[in-house]
Amino acid sequence: MEHQLLRVFEEGTVVLPKRLFTEAKRLGISFVEFTLICQLFACKAEGVEMPSPDELSNRLGLSETETIETTLGLLQKGLLAMENINGAERYSLVPLYEKLLAPPEQESPNFDSINPSVFQAFERELGMMSPFQMEQIIQWLTIEHISEELVLAALREAVYHNVRKMTYINQILRTWEREGIKTLEDLAERG
Repeated sequence: MEHQLLRVFEEGTVVLPKRLFTEAKRLGISFVEFTLICQLFACKAEGVEMPSPDELSNRLGLSETETIETTLGLLQKGLLAMENINGAERYSLVPLYEKLLAPPEQESPNFDSINPSVFQAFERELGMMSPFQMEQIIQWLTIEHISEELVLAALREAVYHNVRKMTYINQILRTWEREGIKTLEDLAERG
């Protein structure tokens, strides 16, 4: 028995911050989200920086759709981020660490206010979206405080020019920002 127990530990261990357990409720982390975070720590310990939704769903015992929705929830809450390092996407838990260190009064804005129809419009025009693309939309809406209407107008502009790329949509939004366009009315006045 002791020999078998030793083998279990020799397979490897995963270290989780104690604050993850004590602060999960304050951060609004559901049980499924908590389990997904633990699996991301385990994948990272195994050297897997970007586990596929299929791999995560197998580990969690969830459908791939449920896994994607849970991942999106963590992105929306600002507890998970996507990084693009040398053209390779990977999950980053740095936002989670920052939230664990932040005092309660520094909690992030309410991400629940994001209208799912924004993501649906992007999927309709761009096809299946990566978590990196979803995070970009979340950033526009919650961190940069660009209105949903303006983000959707930039999407329509990109589709009109047949350039269905997030970088192009971002350029449109940056151009409008430089021109002082913050609403659809400002855009209409521009002509």
